[in-house]
Amino acid sequence: MENGNIDKANFITIAIHPSEEGFACVLLEKENPPVTQEYLTALTVAHGMVKIALERPDLIYDEGIDALQNPSKNNLVDIRDIIESKKRKLN
Repeated sequence: MENGNIDKANFITIAIHPSEEGFACVLLEKENPPVTQEYLTALTVAHGMVKIALERPDLIYDEGIDALQNPSKNNLVDIRDIIESKKRKLN
């Protein structure tokens, strides 16, 4: 995403499918993804989202309820802030 515009060519898709037992969650990646720091960061976050959804669905469900009740107007995260925060915690 550049300047708030969605980059439709480099989507990473997380697919959620209902099932009789609950739901299935998978990550759909491009065949030839770009090898950029931005794409790899987004892909890593997507893998983490799927992992949490499958291991802690109660947490994700609660966050989903909160998101429905309090929709966010911001859809852009600056990963540099997160990385800096983690570096400070390690030192």
